[in-house]
Amino acid sequence: MPTARTAAADLYWIPLGAGGHSVRFNGRVFEAIEAARQHRPRCDLYHAALVVGLDGHRYAIEIAPSPDADEAGRGVVATGPVGSRYLGWLRLFRYEVRCWRDGLIPDLGEAVGQPLRLTTEPGVARRLVELAPKVPTPVWGRDELHAGEMWNSNSVIAWLIASAGLPTNLLAPPPQGRAPGWAAGVRVAGRNGVVVPAAKISGGAGGGGREHSARGGSGSGGDLGLGARPWGARRLLAALAVAAVACLGALPAAEPAEAARPGPGSFFGFPGTYARAEVVSSVDVTTLRVARSRRSFPATTLAVCATRMRVAGSAGRAAAVPIRRDGRFAAVGRDGPARYRVRGRFIARDEARIRVTRRSRLCGRIVLYRNGVPPFRGCAAQPAVTLSRSRTGRVLQQMTQDPGQSGFSPHVYGCLFESPSKRFDLGRNVPPDETLGEFRFGGPMLAFFRGGCIGACFFDQRSVEARDLRDGGLVRRPEVPDWSRLYDLAVNANGSLGWTLDRLAIGPNGDPVGYPNQPPVVAAREVWAADSTGQRLLDSGPDVVLDSLEINGSTLYWLNGAGARSATVD
Repeated sequence: MPTARTAAADLYWIPLGAGGHSVRFNGRVFEAIEAARQHRPRCDLYHAALVVGLDGHRYAIEIAPSPDADEAGRGVVATGPVGSRYLGWLRLFRYEVRCWRDGLIPDLGEAVGQPLRLTTEPGVARRLVELAPKVPTPVWGRDELHAGEMWNSNSVIAWLIASAGLPTNLLAPPPQGRAPGWAAGVRVAGRNGVVVPAAKISGGAGGGGREHSARGGSGSGGDLGLGARPWGARRLLAALAVAAVACLGALPAAEPAEAARPGPGSFFGFPGTYARAEVVSSVDVTTLRVARSRRSFPATTLAVCATRMRVAGSAGRAAAVPIRRDGRFAAVGRDGPARYRVRGRFIARDEARIRVTRRSRLCGRIVLYRNGVPPFRGCAAQPAVTLSRSRTGRVLQQMTQDPGQSGFSPHVYGCLFESPSKRFDLGRNVPPDETLGEFRFGGPMLAFFRGGCIGACFFDQRSVEARDLRDGGLVRRPEVPDWSRLYDLAVNANGSLGWTLDRLAIGPNGDPVGYPNQPPVVAAREVWAADSTGQRLLDSGPDVVLDSLEINGSTLYWLNGAGARSATVD
């Protein structure tokens, strides 16, 4: 029987080092030291991340380095020091806890296996989100809380899960894997009155597994021992070095770390980060024209830091900006008497990032794409804002230069994990005039609402589409009655659709009752379906539950009052 749409919380295990070679190397060094100290085989290391779906939003919960001061733009809810509290005032030695609404976990596409569904209860999912700002933030890599293990990203995720009242005894990383710090989070949560069972974290083959009780203690399990007893200066420095290796290995990368030599041609960019979602007019677009030698670009103008500055090499106002072999470059920005420091890098052949500072303070960023089109790195790995995700595919949003125009606007793309090199542009998403939303997957099929604001924004008139993401082709676009509001949507692997709507009451003059100053009046609530036989009205009445639509194979379900109803589609 269908019910109103539920929430969801998924746990992901991401291999340590998915963010870059240096992270992977540091993690291996740390695990080699721990394996030798505990006389056990080496294991693969993992860090945990949570994705919570609630109230139509997707919350990405993870722990990451603190790259800059724009914490609100990344959903930061707490910060803590790395290695030592005396170093925490430096951003380099600070970590942050993110609960990023509709945000991105950069390495999520590298997660091993399917995500583990922890709950579908809205109350529990909400508790996970509400607990994120309350997570303990002791020194990363130390055992300040005397939990028997160092505190790291796994500790935070374990603390959240246990504090939300979810069982942790069956949660473990993939075979032959280990999650340092997990038991510490479970133990600390248990001290707050949360009843948690023993946390079993697999330690790999050969008897490396350990079972930790929920009580505090002085067990090892990856503990670096930096908070347990006084240390001499030499031993303290050595331990801090090991802790630094552990911290660097455990932190997921915030953005791609490798630089690259650019391709020749024109790069067009916009101020902000790749997560920007507002239209960028032509006056705010930055253009770099990389020479055919790929070793420089001529002086240009940057639209950033609330100004338009002239940027050139250090040799003078008209000097070209040299590009190093690793793709990095440095320049000087001038706007009248003001001077800016411009630093950038080509992180791929077709993509560049620029940071602009004034008086040692970051004042702006720019993202540039070759020919104005974001390069595609694969369906799972693409750094973009995820609008929807299923086991089969992903819907993402990226800033793209509109054909025939110089400005940028957010475009929505759909892709399948089984075809990682293909993505399909579904169109612009620029509310209120052009909107895409309510994305639903059914195997390789993707259904969504497309619409825009009409009647002086009296309401949003939308249409229904189903597309096959194997080739991007339009499968179905049924007719939607005028002056009706779409609510819920379902699609199966054949492209058969179901949707709900409410139809507005129409006055004698042909306009909706209440137009244009009063709220609209609903005349009927309806359930519709469309398949190879055509489209048809399935149900109508004041008690239709608009958000109860579900599809299972060829059967469509919904609620009307207290009763469940169904219909067959092909």
